[in-house]
Amino acid sequence: MLTSNQLAIILRDERITQGLSDPDGRCLIERLVQVADILALKTPSEFLNATLQNLSWKGRLVARIVRLWSWGDRASAIQLAASGGLGEFIPSPTANEESLINALLPA
Repeated sequence: MLTSNQLAIILRDERITQGLSDPDGRCLIERLVQVADILALKTPSEFLNATLQNLSWKGRLVARIVRLWSWGDRASAIQLAASGGLGEFIPSPTANEESLINALLPA
């Protein structure tokens, strides 16, 4: 179980949801918390904060990809995902933002 200080690493980073619609932002934060809970079980405690910082960075990357996707700029979203090491997780071009978030942040 994560402490409130550990969750704050993700929840206080406003850049994660910046520019997203409320439903997309909520979906992204919920998914990040799910992934953080899983990481907390797998990661030794001395490395957990660094791992959560990395997850927060990944959340900002996913947010940028989702923004591009929702604006209809699928090619740029795919290019950004590929350059960020997430290219293999891109779903079909007709996917909605929620399925994109779930694909980019596998559990």
